[in-house]
Amino acid sequence: MPRPSRPDCNPLEIKSAYLLALSRYTTWPDSAFAGKKGPINIAVYQDKKLGETLEQTAGTKTANDRPFKIRQIENIETELTACQILYLGGSSDVDLEAVLARLKKQPILIVSDSADFLERGGTVRFLPSRPFVTFGVNLDAIKAAGLKINSRVLDSARRILHKGRMRSR
Repeated sequence: MPRPSRPDCNPLEIKSAYLLALSRYTTWPDSAFAGKKGPINIAVYQDKKLGETLEQTAGTKTANDRPFKIRQIENIETELTACQILYLGGSSDVDLEAVLARLKKQPILIVSDSADFLERGGTVRFLPSRPFVTFGVNLDAIKAAGLKINSRVLDSARRILHKGRMRSR
């Protein structure tokens, strides 16, 4: 998976680029989409600036012949409908355990900045790293969600949680 190469990128741009790239390197079951050309729905919870940056970054781009549809949601209980990627803002007041338990077997890539997110059952966590943002993945959670992730993502990950063990690079 390509890494950001411009030193002038801000973290929001990097996170947006990673979210879009993850969609290219993740395989969802066909049932996760509304038809063969249905969009890749990315829901952003409690991070308006990231949502706006993601909308600009996505523009008219596609991944695997699917357009992107970006939605900002305010209430995760009532607004979370069919999405393939869910970003949970790092400072959100959501009951993380309840959300992860509810979505555990759903084909959703759940991404956050929250500390211990991978250990708590999230699929991808953005990690602070200077000068860029990096990420870690939880292969156990990805498998439980019925998703497949390309080995290029693993090559780029700084942390990988697999079979209950965390490996750092």
